[in-house]
Amino acid sequence: MCVCYGKHYGVDRKHLVDAVNSACAYFSTINFGVQGSGGDIKHWAQYTHHYDIGPPFIMKPQGDEGQASVQLEWMGGRDGNPNACPGPLRVPEDLCELIFRTPFDMCIMNGGNGKQGGYGNDFCFRWTVDPNPNHNEPGLVLQGEAAEG
Repeated sequence: MCVCYGKHYGVDRKHLVDAVNSACAYFSTINFGVQGSGGDIKHWAQYTHHYDIGPPFIMKPQGDEGQASVQLEWMGGRDGNPNACPGPLRVPEDLCELIFRTPFDMCIMNGGNGKQGGYGNDFCFRWTVDPNPNHNEPGLVLQGEAAEG
């Protein structure tokens, strides 16, 4: 399943690809599983990618935040049954890049610009790519285990 954001500022695809590539390099090192199950297991992770929106003397597009938030959350299996997605699970970097590009490549397909991101999920994970983290779903921005790039 994939849900596309359809409001706020769209950014160049290259910014989202860079964000996803960096996030997936980070996420591929993490074991995901049941929160509180002990060991080195995470329930979710977030990566914030910053990009240059241009020199201050050039008119910046209104709404461009200069950052994209990429998040991966372990969902707990079908109907919340953790046995459906036994942990720990680790998402390979190449698969991560493929699934994270779906929310912006399947939406707004008229070229590489104006991408607004979105989120998708299966029974094990929910993934989010958001070029407007302060506007789209601020409540979705998770706090805790995070990386910045």
